[in-house]
Amino acid sequence: MLHAKMLVLGVTTYYEDDDEMFAGDILKFHPKLTWMGSANWSYNTRNHIEFGMWSNDPDLVRHNHQYLLSLLTFSEPRGATSIGPEPELVSAVWDDEAFRDYFADHHDMYAAHHDMYAVDEDA
Repeated sequence: MLHAKMLVLGVTTYYEDDDEMFAGDILKFHPKLTWMGSANWSYNTRNHIEFGMWSNDPDLVRHNHQYLLSLLTFSEPRGATSIGPEPELVSAVWDDEAFRDYFADHHDMYAAHHDMYAVDEDA
């Protein structure tokens, strides 16, 4: 499972190529900045100690851009039917009662985390 938290930001330029061999509209991405860190951008991140950094170092930006491109190339083979790297998820039915029973039976294993993840239903 990929657990990298990385962004590459840049500028996309558009132009028309009049060259007879490669005629057509062209989009080109120019990477400028990269972000790396441990934060997963979720609500619970506020309760954790996270790390993140921005960099405009050209070598690091280029490396991260190539790395992310290689992941997309690997995960989305030529001819993929989706427009982007969206997962093909299936629907699931959760047995809430079974989860409640399990946690009730194993309360001692999760009691230390209860306060941290408790939901204030009055809020």
